[in-house]
Amino acid sequence: MAGSVAGHRAIQTWIGLAVSIGEAAAVLLPEAGPVRLPLCLAFTCLGPGCAILAHAGVGDAVTAWALALGLSLATVALTSAVLAWTGWWHPAAGSAVLAVGSAASCVVALRHGGVVVVR
Repeated sequence: MAGSVAGHRAIQTWIGLAVSIGEAAAVLLPEAGPVRLPLCLAFTCLGPGCAILAHAGVGDAVTAWALALGLSLATVALTSAVLAWTGWWHPAAGSAVLAVGSAASCVVALRHGGVVVVR
């Protein structure tokens, strides 16, 4: 199937989309809900990284998942640092922006299927 997202990259893209939607929903949940923590933790660990790697084909699945974890944690940390440095500390808004951006990236990758191969 030419132009489609295949293999572990497809799984990462779908997981990135799912955890991004979950994070967007978590922002709307009450502060101390039992569902919010797992949703936020899943997004923090996988959301942005899967969204980034949806556009880059990494040959090895283990490397792709390790990169997804590292990129996600770095993206969330960078977003938090920017919010703190600018004095605009609104973590729910920062999470919502990251979730919407990650979901949009995953949708674009699924629709177009274009990939840059990283070796």
